[in-house]
Amino acid sequence: KDSTGVAHILEHSVLNGSEKYPVKEPFVELLKGSLATFVNAFTFPDKTCYPVASQNEKDFYNLIDVYIDAVFNPILSEQTLMQEGWHYEIEDPSAPLTYKGVVFNEMKGAYSSPDNYLAKVIIESLFPKHIYGVDSGGDPAEITNLTYENFFAFWETYYHPSNSFIFFYGNDDPDTRLKLMDGYLKPFKKKKVKSAVPLAKPFKKAKKLE
Repeated sequence: KDSTGVAHILEHSVLNGSEKYPVKEPFVELLKGSLATFVNAFTFPDKTCYPVASQNEKDFYNLIDVYIDAVFNPILSEQTLMQEGWHYEIEDPSAPLTYKGVVFNEMKGAYSSPDNYLAKVIIESLFPKHIYGVDSGGDPAEITNLTYENFFAFWETYYHPSNSFIFFYGNDDPDTRLKLMDGYLKPFKKKKVKSAVPLAKPFKKAKKLE
């Protein structure tokens, strides 16, 4: 709905500790002894992906265990938002307050590129008042408008198994996969999530932007 980057900030935040793994950065600790061939997360305008891969089956299921708990049972405190999203910072009492934060700093770097900024303006112009017209990564000018209440509400609304697709690929036993996921998903009740992306309205005539 806006360019506060809530989806991007949540992508970072859920990987900062969960109910089962209440440590600051569980994946940093996990990867120290993991045989993982790929561990990452991506934010798109209409979805967030959390892929993991390993050629060792036991290691693969360990990665899934950490990821599933991170996504569906994260520890989302106000401090998490301030660290991963934005917070005030002051180095000199006589100097004005500045904004800092992992995603805020990342997107400031992205917006420093003329090409990236031009792409942003083009997308906004093509999709006005539409989910594809806002910056899911976050516009530094808007990130600081994100409140903890809206941050948590976004997770509570959209981070639910009913609003997810879970894919497996490999030669591990499909029955083992299903039993594994049944254990994770059983505590949740099905709910209706309004997450369908509406069609963008076509322009009635050509528009010129300068």
